[in-house]
Amino acid sequence: LPISPRPVLVKDDRPSEIVQGQIGTCYLLGAMGAVASNGSDAIRSLFVQYDIDLGVYGVRFNVDGEWACVIVDDHMPVDEHGELLFARSVDPQEVWCPLLEKAFCKLHTCYEMCDGGQT
Repeated sequence: LPISPRPVLVKDDRPSEIVQGQIGTCYLLGAMGAVASNGSDAIRSLFVQYDIDLGVYGVRFNVDGEWACVIVDDHMPVDEHGELLFARSVDPQEVWCPLLEKAFCKLHTCYEMCDGGQT
């Protein structure tokens, strides 16, 4: 399912807090929280291009000193109640958190490959 019926990448005032999902990516979420503590522009800088209407996002990561770009869509795994299985923002409109986690997991093959780790 798409993340949110009225998505916004990140709100201008202050990024929403992060909620961990059903996979052990707390190491990643801690790093994401550190980025978020620098404000909305810091988060936006990781999204090289995106189209909210189409639900397509280009995300960049620094891997061993080189930038690696990953393209993801906004379709996310959900449980039987329609709730996101993995990381999300407290504000359900903000989509930066689940998208960043999805892109990181795609960079490392899949969600399961990212279960537990270190930043």
